[in-house]
Amino acid sequence: MYRVLCFSCMCLCFVSCTSLSGIKYLAAEPRGIFLSRGIGLGFNTMEPIKTAAEQRGIKPSPRINNRQNPFLYGAGSAEDSAFRNDIYLAQRKNSQDTAPAETRQIKKIPAGYEQYAVLLNDSLALFDYEGAFSAYNEIFSLLQNDASFRKEIDENRNKIIRSLDLLSIEAVSSPDETIAGRAFKKDFSVKISAENDGTVLPVAGLLCAVSCPANPEPSGAAAKQLKTDGSGVVSFSAPVPAFSGKNNLVIFPAFETSDPVLSDYINKKIESGTLSAIFPHIVATNKKSISTSISILDYDRNGKPVLNSNVSSTALLMPLVQKGFSRIGMADFPGQLASGDEDALIRAAAAQFGTGVQRLIYGTVKLTDISQAEDTSWNCTAVANISVWDFTSAVKTFETVIDYTATAKTANAAIDLARKKISGEMLPEELLYNL
Repeated sequence: MYRVLCFSCMCLCFVSCTSLSGIKYLAAEPRGIFLSRGIGLGFNTMEPIKTAAEQRGIKPSPRINNRQNPFLYGAGSAEDSAFRNDIYLAQRKNSQDTAPAETRQIKKIPAGYEQYAVLLNDSLALFDYEGAFSAYNEIFSLLQNDASFRKEIDENRNKIIRSLDLLSIEAVSSPDETIAGRAFKKDFSVKISAENDGTVLPVAGLLCAVSCPANPEPSGAAAKQLKTDGSGVVSFSAPVPAFSGKNNLVIFPAFETSDPVLSDYINKKIESGTLSAIFPHIVATNKKSISTSISILDYDRNGKPVLNSNVSSTALLMPLVQKGFSRIGMADFPGQLASGDEDALIRAAAAQFGTGVQRLIYGTVKLTDISQAEDTSWNCTAVANISVWDFTSAVKTFETVIDYTATAKTANAAIDLARKKISGEMLPEELLYNL
């Protein structure tokens, strides 16, 4: 390669010599750019210069030494592409000559990678997540077993993550609570949108999953899949609940990936509610007319059972009646409750009730801490251990532990407030949604 002062255009131009070794990396330098050094000096320069590749010490491959002038072929032609590939391979080979021996290996991208990378980009641009995840899963499958491609995996995974961060999921319809055996009055619905250059657009055709409380297991989930419509809305008509319970119904995008890192990221966003809509799925009991008796034993501040009153039983009775419970009353079994002998309690109750009572709500309310604060107010912590027994099926159908700390001006007022808060407010709610 020589630089020559051309008197026709008065600028320095590149000309190639008979050996092409000097222009091996010309493709890496801007074509058609002329050096300005020496313009107007009035003399010819004919000195050889080094290309950027030669300055970096990169040697040409034998193929390039014997190749014809690359500028005889147009950009994008088969010859031009082959020439550029030779440049890439020679560049990699030369850089590895100076690398540690254990790293001197040409990194070859698996066939199909570029195709899936393009598909991933195109799909994300259209918010086509089904296509995007399909392309990414192919990329991950191609590269996951070679640690040298970790950078490519990270780059493509981050494209997915950045796109997911643009999504917003908004609840647009949430039905009121119902009772067991009765359908919800309307659907659970969400709208899914994505922000694109400051504009919020609906995401249509997005596959979503619904986690609905399954009966009778309150922790179970009956998954159902739906797709968003043209407005980005997806609606779910919940099945008629067979049992009572206070649970959640969750609607979220159904993304599937074989990449554990991406899968973990998505699951955390779903659980946190940033990539899901979480609805209350509340079902009250339909067993309010079953004949019921209440027997709750209170304990005083000295840890002794209170035998001359039924503070907690009385506090529980009225709210249950107000919530629609009928055929309900109170009974006393202080000795059995104080002894903690549950079997003895059930036998005594069954003998007393016969077939007249089907359900027994029983337990204790104890005071675990009574103390005076620096401002002279009193704090009292009460703990209730409550169970429900069904005589017809001879099984315990429910049990719960509730604690509450009340503050009042006097110790007795704090004790009374703690008992009534548990039995008059907290326990009736628990029973309403769990019997």
